[in-house]
Amino acid sequence: MKVSVVRNVVFYGLVLYYLVLNYFVFGTIEKYSVEYFLLVIPVAVFVLVFSPYLAIGYSNRTLILGIFMLVTCLISVVRLDHQTFLTCCLLTSTFIVVCNSRVPLNIKVINAFYILALIGCAVSYHAGINTFGYLPELESISGFQLREDKLRISLFPLSPESAFFSLFIIIINYYFNKSISRYFFYAAGGYFMVFSASRTAIAIFAFFACFELTTRVVKFRPRVFYHSLNVIFIFAFVILSNLKEFHILLSESENPIFRAIMLRTEQQITTASDTRDVATRLWIWEQHLRIFSINPLAGVGTYEFGDYVEGVRSKVYHFTTGSESFLTAWLARVGIAALLIVAFVVAAQSRALELRSRFTYTMCLFFFMVMISYGSFVVPYNFMFLLMALSLNFSATDLVESEASPSVQNQ
Repeated sequence: MKVSVVRNVVFYGLVLYYLVLNYFVFGTIEKYSVEYFLLVIPVAVFVLVFSPYLAIGYSNRTLILGIFMLVTCLISVVRLDHQTFLTCCLLTSTFIVVCNSRVPLNIKVINAFYILALIGCAVSYHAGINTFGYLPELESISGFQLREDKLRISLFPLSPESAFFSLFIIIINYYFNKSISRYFFYAAGGYFMVFSASRTAIAIFAFFACFELTTRVVKFRPRVFYHSLNVIFIFAFVILSNLKEFHILLSESENPIFRAIMLRTEQQITTASDTRDVATRLWIWEQHLRIFSINPLAGVGTYEFGDYVEGVRSKVYHFTTGSESFLTAWLARVGIAALLIVAFVVAAQSRALELRSRFTYTMCLFFFMVMISYGSFVVPYNFMFLLMALSLNFSATDLVESEASPSVQNQ
């Protein structure tokens, strides 16, 4: 059996392993527990087996990741911060191995995983593992009134992965599946994306739609406009996410389902204080940047908000590191070296423009918005992280068993 075949089977096997594990290991994991080793050991073995790719196959993108790993590890060694050292090594080396090994993007396998997740959703709900279920619970069937506390559904016990996996399925089928089956994945993905109630996933979908409409007017190729468009989308997201007037405007909708999905409440928002639980990322960004300002050059190392934030907090994540915002969390942790992650995304976007790959361009926006708004699954032992890493290094020649037309492959 060829090495490339073994590599592909092992990679997609790893993705499947973590997808299934999502039903059994979730929430807070105690370090060195059985669950901890179930998460960490498989990906560590994957990196070890394919460690030659840490030395070969580098592009300008993965070279940036390599520099980030070296700088961060050096900082960690100097300050004797073993936790940051180990976390950075596993995260970055996994990313580099996936990119350098050029694992092909296999849409049929990924679609099969989504079907498996749909089946797993039903089974896990009826087994009492997944509390969300697959149907919004009705108070009145005749009136179709939804219970606010039972509105959300999810493929997994944790709903963010459900929303983002569903969004990923919509995007990948849009670009690479030209068979009639794509409509099934559009429908299933859209249903779970919306009712998983992730505002970030819905925002990314809106930007994806705007981007595709824009390409109908402005030809997609290397030009200042497209180098800037994702930046504009990101700034728009940040501003609107934290603009109290925007939240108040949304809450004025007479549709309680819309309010419950977009604002996580059916009540109308009227004051700035009412928006605090809606715009929670702003609080996290503020704390990270304040901690970053203590030592911009090298960060503060491994930390908890409790070490730097005074007073009683109302949210669980106020007592952690704020991993929901991956990028700013690493700014606080290792200083300006974290900006190399931004440089990696910029390099990936530039390559996408050179190859006319609208898919990779979209995934650059996808990955960056995940990093600033829901980065808790930007970890090497999460199936969505592995799929994002694969997508950011995609080129048309890496596509396997796709029913995409030549015009799509040569974007």
